[in-house]
Amino acid sequence: MISKSHLISLSAVPGMGPRRIRALLRKYPELDDITTLSKADMMQVKGISGELAANVKRINLDIGKRAVTTTESMGARYFTYLDSEYPELLKIIYDAPVGIFVLGKIPQLPCIGIVGTRHPSAYGKKSGAVITALNALDQNREVFSLPGQTDSSNIYWDKPAYSAGGTIGYKCR
Repeated sequence: MISKSHLISLSAVPGMGPRRIRALLRKYPELDDITTLSKADMMQVKGISGELAANVKRINLDIGKRAVTTTESMGARYFTYLDSEYPELLKIIYDAPVGIFVLGKIPQLPCIGIVGTRHPSAYGKKSGAVITALNALDQNREVFSLPGQTDSSNIYWDKPAYSAGGTIGYKCR
């Protein structure tokens, strides 16, 4: 089975979204090293073109290694959609992430999930922060912030959510 660090690195390849990654892993379920696949092997998977396969062949495995090291140093965890800890309700959404980074505990129902964007508007920044903070303060709710990119909306939502007792989760494209 592919390592978490390889999965994170694969997720960072432009064009390798969750559906293509899952298709690749269905085609090669015993895959443990992404670098062993040839371009021709990858092109056997629906949705993977020659150009995308070439991008995967140039994968930067340091991305995943650094992410795993940083995650562990923070006391956070990374769950793939194959892990039992991965939220069941997240598995059923369209184009669910192949992995999530979690700091805190994953909430049970009732909960609220917020998915961010790479380029949030001023209104989105403010309302996201207010929604996460207010819901995290409510003792009957938990917040799981799931931004679209780890370098965008989350910087506006995470601090108020986590400070109020919520959980922060990051999707891995």
